[in-house]
Amino acid sequence: MTKVCGYVALIAWLGMLPAQAQSPNPASPPATQEKPGDAKAEEGIPVTDPLVTAKCGTCHTKDDKGNLSRISWERSTPEGWEEAIKRMVRLNGLEITPAEARSVLKYLSTYHGLAPEEAKPVMYMPEHRILDEPVPNETVRTTCMGCHPLGRGLSWRRSKEDWKLLTNLHVFLYARPMSPSAVASSAMATPP
Repeated sequence: MTKVCGYVALIAWLGMLPAQAQSPNPASPPATQEKPGDAKAEEGIPVTDPLVTAKCGTCHTKDDKGNLSRISWERSTPEGWEEAIKRMVRLNGLEITPAEARSVLKYLSTYHGLAPEEAKPVMYMPEHRILDEPVPNETVRTTCMGCHPLGRGLSWRRSKEDWKLLTNLHVFLYARPMSPSAVASSAMATPP
């Protein structure tokens, strides 16, 4: 139960980031994610690269505006996108050559990346600098920071809906009782 509360606390805390930090990359033309009943739909960034559409579009559906589900509402550092590609290979069976992966990474980093002023507070992560991270509360420390640094979450810009999906994934994967051997094997399979 503590883990579930921690995920909810993290999502609430990340939701308090300034609106500017959650806005899409200004280099890309925005599109809107329309949902019935939404007063104001969140903007997405259309995916225009044919390779990204081919590799990612098998799971992430494309709408009439060129948005790929989830991807068009996310932005991160190159390191964040690299982690995401590796996770898609490892967990979802994405088949991609190293050359294709470099091309997809370059596109996502360029058009779905953080602006320099957004990346600056988390640059200690790719630079591998040791830094005592300020922790918003003890629940976030015990729930999230047991597996990865807080900077990982801060290096992503996601829609509120996507943060909820990420929370649900973590609850599904980690908030259920696990045997000690299952905990050890999951820690080895998915490094922080």
